Amino acid sequence: MNWFEMINLATAYIEDHMTEDIDLEDIAAECNVSYHYFSKTFTMITGYTLKEYIRNRRITLASYEVSNTTHHILDIGIKYGYSSNEAFSRAFKTIHGINPSTARKNNITVYTHFPVLTYEIPKQNILSLRYDIVRDINYTFVGRKIHTSEDAVGYDKTQLEHQKLINDFQSDFPSNNIVYLIKSNLSRNFMNYDCMAGYNINDMPQLPDGLVKLEISAPKAIRFISKGTQLDLIPNIKLIIYNEWIKNGYVSDYVCEIQYVIERPNDKVDFYYMVSVK
Repeated sequence: MNWFEMINLATAYIEDHMTEDIDLEDIAAECNVSYHYFSKTFTMITGYTLKEYIRNRRITLASYEVSNTTHHILDIGIKYGYSSNEAFSRAFKTIHGINPSTARKNNITVYTHFPVLTYEIPKQNILSLRYDIVRDINYTFVGRKIHTSEDAVGYDKTQLEHQKLINDFQSDFPSNNIVYLIKSNLSRNFMNYDCMAGYNINDMPQLPDGLVKLEISAPKAIRFISKGTQLDLIPNIKLIIYNEWIKNGYVSDYVCEIQYVIERPNDKVDFYYMVSVK
């Protein structure tokens, strides 16, 4: 087992025991190495001490519960290892700039997201994600559609195929309008679906030959927003969303997933990812 595999094993162990009193030496024992050696190497590879990493993950998960549950804030703090309401509020405000009670009262969901670290998602990919609820979505898109079997080709190759679909569509039908990537007819494991690159029909009133229409309607969706990010980080951002999905407490209705970007100066983009939910 190499060190990257050990880091993955350690972070998985931490996730499984997140609400327990974690003994740092038990983490090293899980990886079959000495604590002194492991703790130094963990910091060297990730840039965080074990205590810092656990603290950052706990405040991230606690933040989700503040905004997405009705649990008492004190109970949430105690669940994630804070000794008092004051200690939790202080940690929350240090990270987010507001108290948890204020965030919940004003329905604020702008939180600094600290992902589960693996060798595929390094420290520099830590980012801010905002997510909100969108109701009664109704869109009609026009574009090109393919069928994707992600379980057959794998995630990385799928991302390349989707980007090629977008690039080819924009090349053949150039426009300054936003180009959308829409998944529809999703299978229950999210691995098989139709995928379209297209424009909102309101931005293209004349339907060119070779394009098809797609109507999307859903009563509720969660929209994830990452502003000022790099285009090549989008596959990692999507992995973060997928990996945290269960922890957020939302359940997909398999109707659609919609993504798009808005270009910003200095090669930055605002990334939007919307998922219809029950």
